[in-house]
Amino acid sequence: MNEILDPKRLARFAREKLGSPWKLACAAEGEPQKVGFLYNSSVATLLGHRVFTELFTKLNPRKHPRGCVPARRDLRPAFACRFEVKDTSFNFFAVVIHLKAGACSSVRRAQWRIMEGIVDELAAEDEDILILGDFNDYRLVRRDFDNFCRITGFTLV
Repeated sequence: MNEILDPKRLARFAREKLGSPWKLACAAEGEPQKVGFLYNSSVATLLGHRVFTELFTKLNPRKHPRGCVPARRDLRPAFACRFEVKDTSFNFFAVVIHLKAGACSSVRRAQWRIMEGIVDELAAEDEDILILGDFNDYRLVRRDFDNFCRITGFTLV
């Protein structure tokens, strides 16, 4: 999920409307919007989670051309959760990202390189990785995304 403004309220709403097995795993980092996963705990177990702040802390706004929207500390991190499907014991990572709208191509390329590192780190533990979120790539910089898919072995579905 993206643009979570009030995690406690969302978790309460999910329990009331969907039932008590529904849980929210949410990154504490990111202001004012947060990212997270709403999952059915009767179907999957949350084995752990990790926050990757590199998407906004490793980018230096002074290196980008005027008019480019640089990454800032108040943006959303990448948030990875490792789940196990109870019926099958299948484990996988799910990663949610919410990239900044309006980022110039140099920022977007840097974000994809950072995502490659995140995928490499997670793949060392489990090769089953699902990346979800709002890529905010309305200019369709497909070359960068295609390069990311080629390097990581991911496919667009």
